[in-house]
Amino acid sequence: QTKNEYYCMVWTVRVDTAPIRHFFILFVIITTVMLVTVIVAFAGPQKVESNVLSTWNCKDDNHTSWASDCTGVELSKGVWSPVYTIESRPLNRHWYCQIVPFSQSAEPFFQEVVVYTLVEAFHENKTKIVLENTTINSILSCPDGADMCEPFLLYQVPDNYYVDYGISIRIVDKNGSSIPQLGDVVVILSQDNAQFSVMAISLHFIYLVVTLTILCYHLLTLRNAVSFQNWTLEQRLLIALVCALILYDNPFFPLRFLITGWSVVFFGDFLELTFSVVLFTVWFLLLNKLQSPTNELDWEKLYLKPQLFLVFLYGLCTTILYAWTSFRDEESPLFGLSDHMSGIQTIFFISSALYVAMALTFCICLVFTIAITNQTRQDLRFRFYFFSIPTLIAIVSILVGLFSGTLGPFGRDTPSFVYFMSLYNLYVYVLLWGYWPIDFGIDAQNPTEGTKIFPDAVDFNH
Repeated sequence: QTKNEYYCMVWTVRVDTAPIRHFFILFVIITTVMLVTVIVAFAGPQKVESNVLSTWNCKDDNHTSWASDCTGVELSKGVWSPVYTIESRPLNRHWYCQIVPFSQSAEPFFQEVVVYTLVEAFHENKTKIVLENTTINSILSCPDGADMCEPFLLYQVPDNYYVDYGISIRIVDKNGSSIPQLGDVVVILSQDNAQFSVMAISLHFIYLVVTLTILCYHLLTLRNAVSFQNWTLEQRLLIALVCALILYDNPFFPLRFLITGWSVVFFGDFLELTFSVVLFTVWFLLLNKLQSPTNELDWEKLYLKPQLFLVFLYGLCTTILYAWTSFRDEESPLFGLSDHMSGIQTIFFISSALYVAMALTFCICLVFTIAITNQTRQDLRFRFYFFSIPTLIAIVSILVGLFSGTLGPFGRDTPSFVYFMSLYNLYVYVLLWGYWPIDFGIDAQNPTEGTKIFPDAVDFNH
């Protein structure tokens, strides 16, 4: 057979001949692993630990009315806050400070203010340098009267160059005068949890080792049975997906705790993005071949090229988003929450919209494929079900994570981090198991071994 004939043929794979009990065992294993990882995630450490500090420091946590038991300072008089310090170590190197003002006025008020921020850093020998000594013009927005106002200032340190940091603030009106309506100002110091960092490194390492082992076994076994140039499209796509999964598991993940600079953070986010791009590409190509009566990719179909172009746009837009945010945090870590964000927010919404568009497009194509496999490709309909069911589970999880703000590097907490890492790895393992070829004597099944779950999908013309 020619190279093209091999490329367009359909190998008999495990999903075509596997007994029912094999699928049951696979379901039990995958479900157990997911349950264990989710339980561990909820019982494990939080990704971020925060220290909430009040400039008033009232015993009853009063923020809107100064009382005799308050031992702090009143920033409404235009004075500086105390210096709040935070320790920074390799495993909890990233930290940020958020400023939350309160109003002690019964009426809503909005006022232009000037925020002075002093950020100092301390070396191991206790010598001190000034990192930031800046002013920001912003709007103090307190629409609910004597209550919490809108947070308006954030200082973010993506990398720790020093041992300890100190931050203090001063808030005055645009004329430099005090603000009588200003109540308490809460300073929230948050940083990575060192225990979470250890768990993340361990999880990356475990899945990386498992994926590399599976890839080596897959490549060596198939290579000994049939030359690479004669592999089918499914095998080529799955190998590409496993290689992308290795990037997602990120063998360079520990470097973000050892090397400073925005490029390390961006590189890790880009590897994760690469997996998403490859995953959607594989999905669209596999569906296209399932729909093709000749087992070839039908590039002339109206929707295949736009689908791949949509994936390309998503990858390009998200790359710009990750690079912009990483570089911004490095170059300008001090910014108001409502300031300098319009451009990033626009790209974020475009990226999210493209992600949703890809998922919806795939689901629509999936519906059309059901009719095709039931009418003209009945020999492949059970293989289609094996591919589509776990894929739909993954897509639903992705959409829920996207709309809940727990997908990607911006809003991920411990449960979502563990869940999506386990989901992606187990999903690829399941596809590899189901698409494992049993031709060429690689994994010949005993035809009398129990009841086949897909008995009418065994015979293919090679």
